Amino acid sequence: MKEEAVVAVVSVLEFMGSWRILRIPKEALKPLELSGSSRRVVCSINGSKPFQCALFPVKKGGYFITASKQLRDKLKITDGDEVHLEIKKDTSKYGLPMSAEFREVLRQDADGSKLFHAMTPGNQRLSIRLVDEKSDGDKRIRRAMILLAYLKYTKGKFVYAAISNALKKTIPRFDVD
Repeated sequence: MKEEAVVAVVSVLEFMGSWRILRIPKEALKPLELSGSSRRVVCSINGSKPFQCALFPVKKGGYFITASKQLRDKLKITDGDEVHLEIKKDTSKYGLPMSAEFREVLRQDADGSKLFHAMTPGNQRLSIRLVDEKSDGDKRIRRAMILLAYLKYTKGKFVYAAISNALKKTIPRFDVD
């Protein structure tokens, strides 16, 4: 798979003061052969462990990726630092790794799986994050089952706040408008 090396500078996104970004020239990404609206990539900053992210377009041309505070702290980078990016096209099914527990719950629940797969790719990624943010396998199974029960209850309607609240409760309730 093609991979591109790019030098970028950590900077502040002007209209979103707390966001830190890495700008990437459009020409640097041509060899990746990104097509259509697919802008999911796998990045490594300064040789770090690769992570999946999205390229956001810039009006003046080119793209940027976000660099969260957690990521900047972990890599010890700050505003104005020059970093080396390794970027390759993300060819994964969901744009994130999915735990074995979540895959198994989807396999066993055909109706829930159908509703999950009918969601937008962005909502699928949010769902994966919500389920897989726990390190305990039993908790991931429970969260996956609650998520699919929620989707069945709402006939596939995804409301992040409602799902997030349901996942926090010992006995989930689905508070939906």
